[in-house]
Amino acid sequence: CLLLALALGSTISVVPAVMTDRYARLRHGYDGATPCMELGRDGRPPECGLGNDDAQNASAAASFVSNALTFVTSGLVGSISDERG
Repeated sequence: CLLLALALGSTISVVPAVMTDRYARLRHGYDGATPCMELGRDGRPPECGLGNDDAQNASAAASFVSNALTFVTSGLVGSISDERG
């Protein structure tokens, strides 16, 4: 499920929305029947807020790695393209 969510996040930015409930259940002990994102903002338990924070951090880290790889490899790909045509 994590890999699927990260793959979706590579094309559209839905990782925090998809993963909030998952992080809340696995890392913070949320056991409600209703998914976190279906609860109103005022009715969310603290576990959902913590799960949302974890999902935002994971999304930011994945975006940082993606952008860093693009920054590092774009010059290499450009020089190879210039040499080979």
